[in-house]
Amino acid sequence: MLEQDQHLHISTNVADLAKDSSEVRSEGTQQGKPDVERVDHRATTGLDDAALCEMQHRLLDSEENERQRLAQELHDGPLQELHSLDFKLVAISRQMGDDQQQAQLSEMRSTLRHLARHLRAICQDLRPPALTPFGVGAVLRSFAESFQQNHRELTVVVDLDDDGQRLSERARLALYRICQHGMRNVAQHAEATRVYIGLRMSEDHVQMCIEDNGQGFVVPDDWLPMVEQGQYGLLGCIERAEAVGGHVTVESEPGNGTRLRVVVPFSIAQPVAAKST
Repeated sequence: MLEQDQHLHISTNVADLAKDSSEVRSEGTQQGKPDVERVDHRATTGLDDAALCEMQHRLLDSEENERQRLAQELHDGPLQELHSLDFKLVAISRQMGDDQQQAQLSEMRSTLRHLARHLRAICQDLRPPALTPFGVGAVLRSFAESFQQNHRELTVVVDLDDDGQRLSERARLALYRICQHGMRNVAQHAEATRVYIGLRMSEDHVQMCIEDNGQGFVVPDDWLPMVEQGQYGLLGCIERAEAVGGHVTVESEPGNGTRLRVVVPFSIAQPVAAKST
């Protein structure tokens, strides 16, 4: 278990940003540097918290629609062409009597089938899962089983509560997409042999945890350099969690694996408009 000073709670709410901004201005003034005026984007755009939240929801909905459109195009285009090409190779192989040529065609068909499976997996990842009839626990379990089949080097352990249909559709989708990204990170970067996916329900919130026994890393004080390097995955997780009133926590240290924790409330308090004076 990590010590408290190694625990990073990621939050990008307006209050935290305002606090950080005032601290930066104070430090700059004390060091003799010019005080850079910060702009309140809500005042600039004329949007209150409720409007910004709605805009964030629409952006995420637009992203899901684009994912579904791309999945459909891949399915109806390249994937069907691969199947058609495979049938043509079968027809050609029946007209050939040479064993060497038959072997070459068989190898080509094997490559085509591999590409087709890869495209189907991409389409499955892009499409939103059927969360409404099954609940997030059942969908995460199905995802974990599929992930295990595609990553034999990893042992995937699941311990998932039934959400009892208490979570909104947006919250379920947010948890699913965050789990997708977290597991993809484990497969690509963690060098782990075991990964745990947990889902716990309490009276007022749900908590999802993804923990691996991989190489870990030094949790940065500032995630901006990662974003500048084009690594937007964690930022996307944060945005998805915050769009449904939740937050993301990352715990890690070199040699001790990584834990990604997401907490989402069952009910989201609506922002209260500022009273005029």
